[in-house]
Amino acid sequence: MNAFEPRDANFRANPYPAYDILRENNPIFYRHNNNDWVLTRYTDIVFVLKNENAAPPLASKSNRINSTAKNNGSIIETIRHHGHRIRSGSVLATPPPSHHQIRKLLAPVFSEDATNIQKKGIEEYAYKLLSAKKTDIDIVNDYSLPLVYKSISNWIGIPATDHERLAPLVRAMATTIDAKNPSIYDRSNFATVALFEYFKNLITTQRDKINTNTVIGILIESITKGELTKETAIDNIIFLFFTGTQGGGLSILSAIQSILYCDIRVK
Repeated sequence: MNAFEPRDANFRANPYPAYDILRENNPIFYRHNNNDWVLTRYTDIVFVLKNENAAPPLASKSNRINSTAKNNGSIIETIRHHGHRIRSGSVLATPPPSHHQIRKLLAPVFSEDATNIQKKGIEEYAYKLLSAKKTDIDIVNDYSLPLVYKSISNWIGIPATDHERLAPLVRAMATTIDAKNPSIYDRSNFATVALFEYFKNLITTQRDKINTNTVIGILIESITKGELTKETAIDNIIFLFFTGTQGGGLSILSAIQSILYCDIRVK
């Protein structure tokens, strides 16, 4: 069933009938166009996540991308190859036991205590952004994106002096939501590769300046101990940076939309 596309607007408007049909008639299937598997039943998903031998091999996709890049010598294809490779190395795409190892390493950063430490700074910056714009405000560019970007940057451990120059890369990656134009994904891939080079340089030249209680600090220590390769560590930094910024931004927008919708309904 290659037609399954969860990003499609019609599907997202009401996905439940489609999921009911899939669970009943085709609960596990392979999508050739995407080179991935789709599981729709809870028990199957839990089994795959908990069983090290059940996860489908990731090598086929990686090899296909690598082969494409080698056969096409263009800069665009090379960038696409590296962008896909970086994303495929994240904790989300890593099967057990490496998946569990990375999650265990990062657990302290996402504990309740660590969250509470970040909370005050996030609230203060949110108020600052809202106070700066008294009349005309762009919810995405003036509030949602900068708030989440700065919060995630602090959480991950990016030096404050680098926040401004990385902002365009974050914006390029964030625009891939619902994108239909391939050039948008190319810009995202360029941004992903640029971030990889930035974090590689950061880890190599400024590792002594990084807070050990941040994502970058913890992963630097894991590199030193030989628990992770530098490449795997950077892949996961980018993954958390990207998904945190994109997911957090969407959550804020959804919350604002709900508030506005409720307010209109009341009026």
